[in-house]
Amino acid sequence: MLRKHASPEPAPIRLGPRLQTIFEIIERQGTVRTKELATQLGVSEMTIRRDLEDLGRQGRVRRVHGGATLFASSDKLGGHEANVIRKQTIARAALQYFPRGGTVYLDAGSTSMELARVIHELDLVRRNSLRIVTHAPAVATYLATQRSVGSVHQIGDEVNFATLSAVGPNAQEQILRLHFDIFFMGVRGADPVAGWTNNDSAEAKVKQAVMSRSSETYILADSSKWRAISFTPIAPLGAANGWIVDRTQQQDMEETFKTLSVKLCFA
Repeated sequence: MLRKHASPEPAPIRLGPRLQTIFEIIERQGTVRTKELATQLGVSEMTIRRDLEDLGRQGRVRRVHGGATLFASSDKLGGHEANVIRKQTIARAALQYFPRGGTVYLDAGSTSMELARVIHELDLVRRNSLRIVTHAPAVATYLATQRSVGSVHQIGDEVNFATLSAVGPNAQEQILRLHFDIFFMGVRGADPVAGWTNNDSAEAKVKQAVMSRSSETYILADSSKWRAISFTPIAPLGAANGWIVDRTQQQDMEETFKTLSVKLCFA
């Protein structure tokens, strides 16, 4: 669980495993459909409707026709929208670090998905020379459907319901046979002592494997991740080449990175 100093938890009630999984999916996607969740989790639509109603009563989601969106109050929804805008800004800033040709690895996660959505803003010649590799089915499907880049390669393994990504030994084995020019990696925490951290150990192992096979690694994460520590370590802060992040008033963050060979790339 993330350790936060400024942001309170959305509700004090502890969620059961399925409700927690559903809430994490809604946090990532912003909006979910009842039918899609039922298929994904292997339960009935009636069960999903009851789960969404429970989350709605707790003030965690807003029920809409056919599904739910994140948060129930307009103030919180506005905060979510602001968070999406930050992710989009970070994604666009990442475009300048794409190589002119070569292989780019896109991580799983909402900011990586935003990056997939803006790749079309690169010039056509540059896009056509790109090979994208990912273990996130949603990222691969979007890029392949849009024909945004020269080729898309999907890393395969069991899909983790919490992260909606392919994780496990088969995924790691595939990754370790490849080489990537740059890895755009998502994290849930960045701390001077704990380093880059994540909330899922299987996902963290995949990230570590990709880092070991990448010439460069750039972190995609907003400044709220600073001095947050999540469940499992990925790597020390100094293991990355740069952090693409929104501008922040947290002076100690800039002071910390001045002592490291990691570039703060402000979006």
